[in-house]
Amino acid sequence: MRKPRPLLYSLAEVTITRDKTSANVKYKDPQFGVTTLTIGAEVTQMTDQEIIDLYNETLKAQAELARSVKYVAIEPPLGSAQIEYSEQCDQWTPRGMY
Repeated sequence: MRKPRPLLYSLAEVTITRDKTSANVKYKDPQFGVTTLTIGAEVTQMTDQEIIDLYNETLKAQAELARSVKYVAIEPPLGSAQIEYSEQCDQWTPRGMY
């Protein structure tokens, strides 16, 4: 069974590398992959602590949004089509209601 990711991270738990606009957060725990946090050109001037603080704020905001949204997916009935063509967006889309 996969263990859930922690909500907050410290610099002791990750290694941070940068490219022109992004920070790559690599977890020292091998069960988790690399997360790329797109920040902008200012990423090259930020400290590792500033990046991890921004990342933690992002994770907190995502968790708060997940708690505030009362979304319940309703599956299409068994045996019916799982996708349908949408004229509006000119593509195939999943069926279901929310």
